[in-house]
Amino acid sequence: MKTYTEPARTIPVVAETDVLVAGGGPAGIGAALGAARAGAKVMIVEKSNALGGMSTSGMMSHWSSGSTSPLLDEIMHRACASQCLPKEPNEGYSWCISHECLKSTLLQIMDEAGVRVQLYT
Repeated sequence: MKTYTEPARTIPVVAETDVLVAGGGPAGIGAALGAARAGAKVMIVEKSNALGGMSTSGMMSHWSSGSTSPLLDEIMHRACASQCLPKEPNEGYSWCISHECLKSTLLQIMDEAGVRVQLYT
């Protein structure tokens, strides 16, 4: 088999973490917050300019059906408390998504949990 040999090089270490989460969509958000709130040193890397996946960068128009969870409840109540959503959440969150509001709410929650967020990565 043909091979190539790469010369050795020095690569800087940007961060040391207990948990590295690849992707800032709904699953990544849950994983990062769960690990951080359990005491781990966490970093989340996201390729786009924001956390939230389809609900923010994907410009999803609205929440529909009966999706509820303690974490989603927390996120929606925090977004409403910031007064960037038009009304209090109802069960199922069946209203239009404020993309910019959700972006800033998710970043604030991550910051408070001590999660290091790396966007465009």
